[in-house]
Amino acid sequence: MMREQAAKLSVESDSLRRLARYLQVLGLDRSVIRRCVNPVLARRDRAAKIPFAEYSRVYCATARQVQYLSHAPPMAAGLGSEHFEFLCHGAIGQDTLGEAIDAMVRYTRMTAQQSGFYLDTDSSGRTLRLSYVITAQRQHAVAGMGFAADAKSSSLEVFASLLNWLVQRDDTIRHVSINEPDCAQVNAEKIQRVLGVALECDAPVTALYIDSACLQAPVLQSTVSLRAFLQDPLLHLAQQMLRPQPLGETIRSLFERQRRVLSMPELTAALNQSASTLYRRLREEGGSYQQLKNEFRCTYARRLLQNRQATVGDIAELLGFRETGSFIRAFRGWTGLTPSEFRQR
Repeated sequence: MMREQAAKLSVESDSLRRLARYLQVLGLDRSVIRRCVNPVLARRDRAAKIPFAEYSRVYCATARQVQYLSHAPPMAAGLGSEHFEFLCHGAIGQDTLGEAIDAMVRYTRMTAQQSGFYLDTDSSGRTLRLSYVITAQRQHAVAGMGFAADAKSSSLEVFASLLNWLVQRDDTIRHVSINEPDCAQVNAEKIQRVLGVALECDAPVTALYIDSACLQAPVLQSTVSLRAFLQDPLLHLAQQMLRPQPLGETIRSLFERQRRVLSMPELTAALNQSASTLYRRLREEGGSYQQLKNEFRCTYARRLLQNRQATVGDIAELLGFRETGSFIRAFRGWTGLTPSEFRQR
């Protein structure tokens, strides 16, 4: 579904030309540019648009090429690099958005010299500031790129979209500021289109201003959903803007995070929606709460049965079955095998 939705997106071919210029300024091996960028540009005239999926593939390949260059200015918060991947892993292990932000701040401060940027917050946790580390090595590339408002704007878009994805909301950000006087109108229009908030230019700091009510919002993603996200993070964030993650996927992530089935009252509290709304949305997606419960229990039971030290009774209890016999019958219905037969395969 994600790729079907993202297929509707496209970018101007000039975006790819700017990417090629970025690589040239860095002095990257020309074979990288020929391999990653030129084949795509060769098939497009200057006015043509490039399918977003194709642009994303080239962008992420580029990010992996430049991530170890000490003179490279940060490219859209390191999106597509191993640095960004580790940052996401730190955030996903937290319980709330506020805790995830704290983890991101700690990680970026530890890695600032390598990545070229870091985050910090004010005492309230509502202002997430972005700062750059422009070393003497990076200064030449910065001057050659005209590195300013565009770079800061794209980094803020990435972080804001990541925060929204973590908690599956679209209202975590109240407004955005950039400390550049020549913040072009195109940046303001893009921030408004992507995040739905106003951009303040020539501000004291470059920052995201977070709705305080969202800081306690639970992180709804799991290591499983993160793995899928990191396969193509740029495409995922674009999809997040186009169409939020289906409710069924969000509930699966919650089950994975807790390693158990959450009751409907627990889901309504976590997702801040009524039970009737959740049931209706699941029906509209062609699923049901019971289907999600069975799917998770079956998957988790298979995993637990790999541990031969765990008894069938222990597993039944972990999965919320009151009687071992009920679990055995359910497992046979899911797989056609009893738990003992499954272990003996």
